[in-house]
Amino acid sequence: MRKGHFVFVPLALMAVGCFEGQRTFKVNADGSGTIVDTAKLGLQAQEMRKGLEEMDKSPAAEKKAKQKAKYDEKAKALGTGVTFVSLTPGKDGGTTATYAFKDVTKLTAGAMPEPDESTTSKDEPLVFKLSKNAAGKSVLTVVTAKGKPGAKPAAPKKKPEEVAQEIGMMKGMLAGLKIRSVVEAAGAAPVTLLAMDFDQLDTAALTKLATSAGDGPPDPASLKGIKGITVAEPEVTIEFK
Repeated sequence: MRKGHFVFVPLALMAVGCFEGQRTFKVNADGSGTIVDTAKLGLQAQEMRKGLEEMDKSPAAEKKAKQKAKYDEKAKALGTGVTFVSLTPGKDGGTTATYAFKDVTKLTAGAMPEPDESTTSKDEPLVFKLSKNAAGKSVLTVVTAKGKPGAKPAAPKKKPEEVAQEIGMMKGMLAGLKIRSVVEAAGAAPVTLLAMDFDQLDTAALTKLATSAGDGPPDPASLKGIKGITVAEPEVTIEFK
């Protein structure tokens, strides 16, 4: 599958199959805030992880220390000054990881969450900007990945069997995938940057995605009207209340 297809889905997610997750950026008017990642693996992935954990015969305290070290490393990848705060297990087998930051403009985080402490996304990071508008209120601007510069190449002509094969690959890797990226500026309504419920995509939508071209993020205009996918404009401006 070419990168242009579901470019907003980290490759790490494609490897775990059924996965539900959300990354929420909670930003205060002074630029500080938190990144909250919720993640729930499918049953097969949960069993695989459980098996790996059982193979580790280290004492519980040592296991906990190693896990925290991995989350500390993930925090560094999210941006300058980002620190790991906590990991909370959920009743449904999921987890919630919380990270804190002091300056949103120094974040280097991608839009989407990752399944666990062992995965780190290589996706192009979001760009956050803080400014004041004419009324003196703080404004947060979020710029999503724009991909490679230059004109978008024409979509190559594919044979029906090639399209069918690519759709089959997507179904095999992404079935059960539900992901969302949200920004919450203090006092303002939450804004969804990216979201996908793969199982909601019909054959027409999968065919459109399988025959699309380009190495950058999807053009929002090309995805309008596709059930199961939400993509915000490349630049979103949110005013703090």
